Amino acid sequence: MSRVRWGLATPAMTPQQRMALNDAMAAVMANIYALAANGDARAVQAVKQHEKLQTQGR
Repeated sequence: MSRVRWGLATPAMTPQQRMALNDAMAAVMANIYALAANGDARAVQAVKQHEKLQTQGR
């Protein structure tokens, strides 16, 4: 996940590339949230990490 966040911080991306990355990240996170809702321990941990990164800012 940190690799994807690095990609979000890369200024050399075109707007289309940034939109594609955002769409991919949203799809991955939707899948992870669904797995976490079903009790997958690794997904729960990934959600916690993602939320922590979101609250830390960029």
